[in-house]
Amino acid sequence: MSSPAELFASNLDAASRVGQRLVQAQQHLTPILPLAESGPMDSLADDTVVWIDAFLKRWENFQDILEGQLIQGLVILEGESERVRTRRDRAHFLEKLGLVPSAEDWFEAGQLRNQLAHSYPLTNPKQVHRINAAFQRTSLLVATFNRIRAHVQEKGLAGVPVGPLPEPDSEP
Repeated sequence: MSSPAELFASNLDAASRVGQRLVQAQQHLTPILPLAESGPMDSLADDTVVWIDAFLKRWENFQDILEGQLIQGLVILEGESERVRTRRDRAHFLEKLGLVPSAEDWFEAGQLRNQLAHSYPLTNPKQVHRINAAFQRTSLLVATFNRIRAHVQEKGLAGVPVGPLPEPDSEP
């Protein structure tokens, strides 16, 4: 059975791979996103729709890995699992450690992930708004990954098998 530190390192590696693909998709879509919320979505080229779908799936996966595996692992490594139980608790925990700019920003990213995961098609105006919000919040996810990674490395809580992800241009 793996120790919490070994499991965290494995999850960090998995998150890094998803994060790299997310950054790649975001970079590919930078000339296109954000989408005009009032424009016709039917006019998008098929390959653009494929890239948007890939971006959304990677965004959902990355946020989910961060929330469900890395942050929960960090809570355990920090010895806070009795006190930090809910998503909102985890958001406040991250803010307290200086790993996110605000607990509310992180909590909203989790809510956005849930909305994206349960909404389709792309032509729905609410979904277009959510796609744009995800595009703008990608920097929050990547910066949070990088801060968690650095925090664990600085405190020697677990091995850190990966380097930081390249941060998108927009502010977290």
